[in-house]
Amino acid sequence: GEIFRSPDPNGKSLDMSKLRNTSLTDYSLTIDGLYAHTWYDIRIRVRVPNADREELWSNYTDFQFQTRPKIPDRPPRVDIGSFYVNSHNDIVLYWEQLPLEEQNGNNSHYVVSEVRNEHNATIDCSPSEISLIKAKFQNVPPGDLTFTIKSANSQGQSKEGSEIHVPARGKRFPPPQDLKKYSIDSKYKLKWAPPATRQDELVSYTVFWCESKTNYPSECDGPMSFRTVSSSQHEYELNNTKGFNIALSANSRDSSSGLIWSMCTASKSDEIGKLNPVWVSKMDATYMEIQWRLECMDTPIVVGYTLTYCPITAPKNLTCKPGTEIVKNITGTTQYNITGLTPYTTYKTTIAMFSKTRTGVPSDPLVNTTLEAAPTPPRNIILRKVTNTSVTITWDPPERMNGFLKNYIVWCNSSNFQVFDGIKENKTLEYKIEKLQTYSYYDIVVVACTISCSNKSETINVRTEMGVPDQVTTIAKVRYDDYTLFSWDPPRHVGGHLDYYEVSVKVTETGNRTINRTILHNGTKCWINRVCEKNWVEIELLLSAVNIKESPHERKIAGSAEREVLNASDGPRALSFHNDDLPSAIRSYPSCYYESYEHYQLLKWRNADEHSVILKSTSIPLFNNNCGLSTSSPLLYIFIIFIGLIGMVTAVLFLYKKCKTMSDIKVVLPDALNDINKDSKCPKEMIDGGVLRNVQIHRGEMRVQQDEQERSLLRNHMESSSSSTTSSTANVDNQSQCESHDGPPEEMMDSIEHQEDEQTSIESHDIPTQDVTFDVLQPEKLEDIQPQIEPQTHQVALCPGVNQYVHFARPSQGYTQLAALKVPIKTPMATETDETGISGYVTRKQLADFGQRM
Repeated sequence: GEIFRSPDPNGKSLDMSKLRNTSLTDYSLTIDGLYAHTWYDIRIRVRVPNADREELWSNYTDFQFQTRPKIPDRPPRVDIGSFYVNSHNDIVLYWEQLPLEEQNGNNSHYVVSEVRNEHNATIDCSPSEISLIKAKFQNVPPGDLTFTIKSANSQGQSKEGSEIHVPARGKRFPPPQDLKKYSIDSKYKLKWAPPATRQDELVSYTVFWCESKTNYPSECDGPMSFRTVSSSQHEYELNNTKGFNIALSANSRDSSSGLIWSMCTASKSDEIGKLNPVWVSKMDATYMEIQWRLECMDTPIVVGYTLTYCPITAPKNLTCKPGTEIVKNITGTTQYNITGLTPYTTYKTTIAMFSKTRTGVPSDPLVNTTLEAAPTPPRNIILRKVTNTSVTITWDPPERMNGFLKNYIVWCNSSNFQVFDGIKENKTLEYKIEKLQTYSYYDIVVVACTISCSNKSETINVRTEMGVPDQVTTIAKVRYDDYTLFSWDPPRHVGGHLDYYEVSVKVTETGNRTINRTILHNGTKCWINRVCEKNWVEIELLLSAVNIKESPHERKIAGSAEREVLNASDGPRALSFHNDDLPSAIRSYPSCYYESYEHYQLLKWRNADEHSVILKSTSIPLFNNNCGLSTSSPLLYIFIIFIGLIGMVTAVLFLYKKCKTMSDIKVVLPDALNDINKDSKCPKEMIDGGVLRNVQIHRGEMRVQQDEQERSLLRNHMESSSSSTTSSTANVDNQSQCESHDGPPEEMMDSIEHQEDEQTSIESHDIPTQDVTFDVLQPEKLEDIQPQIEPQTHQVALCPGVNQYVHFARPSQGYTQLAALKVPIKTPMATETDETGISGYVTRKQLADFGQRM
């Protein structure tokens, strides 16, 4: 009989020596060495004894069965170097997967059952990723670690486990060098070099490989396999047409380097292509960093690189300038720093790979311009012209611009001036520095600027020519009896040697005759007698500082090139009087008015050079005296003050009389309005210019006295005009009304209602002394009155007037429009406006005239 294991198509003969018959028709056979959880196909046939031909065998009788599952018999196979550690201390463990027949059940997988540290203590460390060939742990703590891996299925884990020891980083064995993987005739060959150190401890190498569908190293799509080779072997060949990723570990007795993956697969031929890509990663004014990336297939065969660079002739001409091409051989790196370049210069760069036997074609040229830098200093600084306030210089452009020249900066001591004109032309430039101080020293340098400025040029030291000194600003005066001693400080900026001071004297005499003279002084003090001479009207002294700009001509008087310095012991300075006449404090100083010995010495020195230039400062007043005013000034001042006091007193008296006269003027009112102020029937405190101010007045507190004469006149007038009456108007009389702003009292409103109900004649009767109230006046039609503004609330109190007629006064603003008041009071009224009557807006003047006519 034969037995077939699924899915193996090749059968295996059964050992029929173990066949037992239990009866004439029943047989049994024990089959050993089967795999758990595996399907088997058993085929049995028979033949007669001694039948040796194939056709004498019967047909097969077959049947299938599956063995029972169980836990795996063993853990996965590992090696001392079955681990990989990256720079983040992530650990990847690799093992060899169990073959199918050894999985012993469904759901075959692998478990990292235990992790122990260097102290053999179990730590909690679970894999972030686990598959059939590897397990990954992230951010593992440093130190020695030991991992236990077991095989497992649906029945459980294997009893034994495989251990992988991962040494700490410092304890790992050094890795092998120069891994290169070649693909040769459908075979893979791995070559390497021994570790750089500890070669005497090297025991073996382990080659790992796995199927991969990508070129990314450490990626495996199939089972992991490995094989250990001796330490003397440095290459390994795989006979397989499939794609493989291959790794290598170097092992000692107790440590390993772990897996080192071969990054690229190269062809065995020596053909080298063109390097691509190449780029500039960094660039400055004087250096350029070039980087490139080597294709994976070229890595095993490339030995080094040839770098060529040079400045080009023109932007559109990539030819190197003659004699400027530089060639560098580079190995062991994929970047290079080119130094010593010229700023703001365009360079061409190429790189070519070379192997042991040949050199590849150069890469596409890189054309880059270095950055700008400071130029070299300007050259040939020359002083062209110097005046007392300006300096003119010229210079040549820098030898190397090193960029786009933006401007020059001319430094003159601490001041600087930017120059833009002429910078585009490569020619000599000229600049005039103006507004300088006279007779002053200046240090001048020039710098050129692109993106930054150059070092300074050579320094020019120059002094401006002599100029006009500043005017004297500080003068002190000290009196000694009739004399005044003047002293002054030198000008703030002398602008030269400050050869002497000049006092200009102007004397005005009687008859408007003027005397002018100039006195020269070597010092800063002089005196003057304040007492004027007999015929002097005015004397004025002006002070100025003087510089003498000498000419190059010869002087007329020998020995006069140097000024003689005079001392106090040289003799009297004034030539027209004796020093004994002066106060002792001023005897050693010259006169401001009279020529001294010092004056003549200075004059002699100045006149020795006929072509010298006198530079005199602005003059300032030193002394001024009005001789006529000086003798009579006290009396004149007293006279002026006296006249002023008299004028002030006169003005005060005039104003007083004027105000007194104006205060005696009285106000005269018309006779018809005099009763407003004279009526004693209204309390005095209620009357204020004819208007009652007391608001708490009731009708019952007053008695209306009738004036028979006025009542008769009014009746006659009203009867003559009654025939023309067509509407009710308010009768306006020369009444005295008292107004306040508190509203009309109720007594007045009641009185109006009472008069309306009586319907009596127009004759006026005595009004009894009782409280009179008034109703609020209402127009007959609401639409007849359209108020323009909100009426003010008034309280009206009544006092008897001259004719004893009392009317209600409607609140108003200034004037009262009588036609708008329709008060149903039957009293005498003027119905028409004629020559004797009034209507509409009325003023006090109209009321007065109307009263006189009545």
